[in-house]
Amino acid sequence: MNNKEILTPGASAHDEDQIDLVELLFKILAHWKWITATAFIGVALAFTFNHFAPPSFQVNSTLIVKDNKSDGLNIANVFSDNPLKGDVSIDNQIEILRSFSLNHQALENLASDISWYKAMPIGDFNVYGREPYRVAFDKTAFNLKDVPVYIDPIDNEQYRITVDASTKILGIETEVDFEAKAKFNEPFENQYFSFTIQKTAPPEEGDFYFVFNDFDKQTLKNIDKLVVSRVNQNADLIKIEFTGDNSLQHLASNQALLAYAWHWRLC
Repeated sequence: MNNKEILTPGASAHDEDQIDLVELLFKILAHWKWITATAFIGVALAFTFNHFAPPSFQVNSTLIVKDNKSDGLNIANVFSDNPLKGDVSIDNQIEILRSFSLNHQALENLASDISWYKAMPIGDFNVYGREPYRVAFDKTAFNLKDVPVYIDPIDNEQYRITVDASTKILGIETEVDFEAKAKFNEPFENQYFSFTIQKTAPPEEGDFYFVFNDFDKQTLKNIDKLVVSRVNQNADLIKIEFTGDNSLQHLASNQALLAYAWHWRLC
């Protein structure tokens, strides 16, 4: 009797699967250079983005809302002539906290006339709280708003001012392009700006610029970054969140908003 090997369909399929996997492995190994290069590029791009892109922070606070019979804070009483004063819903108080007037006044109280930035390849960094220089100016003097003013130190006595931007002056689109030298702690003035750059601590390396903030535009930006909501439907709690690229600035904005509301409640 001849011994014959009997192959079942299942065994044949299993062998074919093994052969296919081996062939696939060899095909992958044949292109290992491309695979390695792709992985390296992906890691490099991720590192670059994380290192150079502005970070994102979230600042939270919780506000307890009490009824009129209590001595707690009621945002509806922020304005003495507010038509909502009295028995109002939490939803109304949320809208008041998000209102333009309340946020505009909070921003003015924060005295954030100037914002400093560090120029970066992927989005510039807001350096609130660690500004490289102090900008002194007369609030009655003319200064273009939202126009980047680059400050580059030449030596211990002088610095270079560079401006290259497009903005509207009296409703007319205008190219503002100039370069000038000035001295630290001495006034600089031309047809566009009037300020004095004062040295503080030695700045970190990098390209820095500042802008004179337009409070109206800055208020709208802050409101876009502001989320006011109920903690839950059963609690008299309001959650306030600021999201942005500078935790110190948004913490200050959060505190200024609450302080302004608290101030008018106590007056």
